[in-house]
Amino acid sequence: MRLRCLPCFALVLGAAPACTQEPAATPVAPAKAPEFTRFIDLGDYRGRLEVSIARYTDAKQKIEVDLVSAVHVGETGYYAD
Repeated sequence: MRLRCLPCFALVLGAAPACTQEPAATPVAPAKAPEFTRFIDLGDYRGRLEVSIARYTDAKQKIEVDLVSAVHVGETGYYAD
């Protein structure tokens, strides 16, 4: 019985260095989030709301995703229901 447990114990001790935790990486400041909408003030109670279309690509996996902005404008009563 002791001979069977000894190899298992040695295996656990040999794997111990692989189980240690690496020190935490230095924190990185988050990048500024992209702006998908903006309002251009034209003065005299006029303005322009601009929305964007953003394309994200992953060349390695050959994937393209287009994000199309949408804005819903309506009376307050319409959204209250």
